Amino acid sequence: MLARVVVASLLALCLPVATAHAQNSLVVSVWGGNWKDTVERVIGKAFTARTGTPVEFEVGGTIDRLAKARVAKGRPLVDITFTTSHVGRLYISDGLFAPLDMAKLPNAKEAAREAVRSEYQMGAWSYVYTIVYRPDLVKEEITKWSDLWKPSLKGKIAMPDFDPSHIITIAALMEGGNEATWQKGQERLKALKPSIVAFYSTDAQSQDLSSRSTPTISRSKASRSSWSSPRTIPAWWGSTACR
Repeated sequence: MLARVVVASLLALCLPVATAHAQNSLVVSVWGGNWKDTVERVIGKAFTARTGTPVEFEVGGTIDRLAKARVAKGRPLVDITFTTSHVGRLYISDGLFAPLDMAKLPNAKEAAREAVRSEYQMGAWSYVYTIVYRPDLVKEEITKWSDLWKPSLKGKIAMPDFDPSHIITIAALMEGGNEATWQKGQERLKALKPSIVAFYSTDAQSQDLSSRSTPTISRSKASRSSWSSPRTIPAWWGSTACR
């Protein structure tokens, strides 16, 4: 597995100068489906019961919600945003998040040290990047990330379009660099291009690609290690060395 644990979601306060709905409600931006349902059930209802303030939701994909926030800059439509750690940095660079006042977040002291992503972000959970592939379609075992560059995998790899950080870091590591010197891996990334057959935007799309015989999914996460079981698709998920 990629040794560096990546925080996948954060909770950050949007710019307070113009609260999303000045009327008495709290607006939370989050993914739809189980994400929204869980936040509403576990957090939203408890928040309303304690404060009397109703919670409303903006749901959508990671990049779609970032685009909406950019359009609404100065007059934000959202108070709290769930997004990924790396996309959170885009919010910050665009001036869409305000620094967190930790004195007003007393529970933050109970969080793991790694949860404090920046002065703007608190991590809600973490996961580990690894590789998932179908052993019925890929006959040779994949044991390390550099195996993705094998000629036999040409035209057989699907990758997420929303987070390239893992493969950029791996390419840099293979060339003696790291995430801070990612440029060292650029030629290695170009060499991988012929192997990529598709990009996906959601977990559901990655599942669909696998069901349609795309042999290799280059990135999955430990928290979804059993994602293929509802469709009875044979898949391998497990440890992969950094290189």
